Amino acid sequence: MQIHKHNIIIIIIYLYSSIKIMESKNLDNAFHKINRFISFEPGDRKIYMEDLECITKFIIGKLKNHDKVFEKLYNGHYFQGSYMDNLKIKKPDEYDIIIQMKLPKFDLAIITADPNKAGNVLIDITKILETMPKNTATHNEIYKRLTKSTDEFNFLDQKKISSWFQSMFYNILGNNSTVHLNINGTDYKLDRKVCGPAQTIKIYNKYKNISISIDYVPAFIFTESQWVAKRGVLNEYSFGWLAIPKPDYARHNDKKPNLSFRSSFSTIEREMIWGENQLKNVCKLIKKLRDRWNIQNLKSYHIKTLFLWENEIQNKTFWNKPTSYLFMHMFQRLVEGVKNGTITFFWDWDQNMLDNLTSYQLNTMFDQLKAVYDKIEKLRQEKLISTSIYEIFLTKSEIDEMNRGNTLERVLKNENSTSQNETNSPNINYGHVENNESSSTTGLGTIGAISLGIGALTLGALYLFGSNRNQN
Repeated sequence: MQIHKHNIIIIIIYLYSSIKIMESKNLDNAFHKINRFISFEPGDRKIYMEDLECITKFIIGKLKNHDKVFEKLYNGHYFQGSYMDNLKIKKPDEYDIIIQMKLPKFDLAIITADPNKAGNVLIDITKILETMPKNTATHNEIYKRLTKSTDEFNFLDQKKISSWFQSMFYNILGNNSTVHLNINGTDYKLDRKVCGPAQTIKIYNKYKNISISIDYVPAFIFTESQWVAKRGVLNEYSFGWLAIPKPDYARHNDKKPNLSFRSSFSTIEREMIWGENQLKNVCKLIKKLRDRWNIQNLKSYHIKTLFLWENEIQNKTFWNKPTSYLFMHMFQRLVEGVKNGTITFFWDWDQNMLDNLTSYQLNTMFDQLKAVYDKIEKLRQEKLISTSIYEIFLTKSEIDEMNRGNTLERVLKNENSTSQNETNSPNINYGHVENNESSSTTGLGTIGAISLGIGALTLGALYLFGSNRNQN
């Protein structure tokens, strides 16, 4: 019986596909277990939110009572960043809260793109000042505060805004960096510091034995009609956008760097990635890797931006693919971006978000990412996915925790098994994950691969038999 070349090729394709499916499944199973360490425990959100809301309500109330101008400009507060985007990993103990302010007749502000910093804006409030009434004490105070917060040409000065914001916090909490408060019968210890435009407050609740870090960030809201980003207004999203007084320390040679505000479209971004199946999960896996290997200078927003770009170019079914495929695809995107020294701002493609890093910082980041990528790829090729991948993503304490969970699971299974001999004791092992799972997970993977291989050979043989029979 003659075997034709194309029949051999078909058999090889079947075998190769079977093995690749098993490799992918092993990696997906591993990611499923790693997810335990990037997701919140069910009760954590409520525990932390109670203190967060209590402190924030207290601070906003104090700010309003202390400064009538702030009370008039205040336009609500809301979460920004990883927590609100549902991209937060570990415990929900770090928050960014935007304190939103609305200028009187804010639609009269003239917004222009900063010619020296792509993605940033300049805010001219000349028309607002010209039309402001000054017939009451409050109006006079607002007018004075705004004129104190501008340059000689009536452009808002972000440094002056931040200074005003900082002085209010000092006045309501005192000049000491540590404050003790009793709110509604609960004792809190607050540590305060300034970080860029944010007032960072770390809260300690001795009773719960937890701490929370909150960044309170001031921002001005504007409308779609004042949109100056290179990416056009997205009509399907009816949200405004924000100008944040964030200093740019790399621009010390500019004549007036303090007039530049960072534009933020966080609310729109949140809607864009909402409900995109695996997108958020894969993004959190990459953030987990970054934290595990302490990769400096790689910001969460850098990672999120890569996903915004990918979400734009892919079709709606892309994020339905297996976690393993999406992870390797997006991790490769990240490695390539850092290698080229470019992660482009989603809203203005003239801004490279890595342009403030030195060659040394970029090379260090690339070396770290590439080393991790190569480790994962090597495991894929050696088919050790289900056992060794955990060390790449998890710390030793997390691996120990996972081992304890696996051991408990096996003990419960053994206790409930009627066929198990009562004299056999469960094999309890708190050591390395590879030893813990090599006999079970890898063994099952091998059996599965063999079964698929046999199936492929059977199909190939049937095909050959049918083909040769027809020829005869």
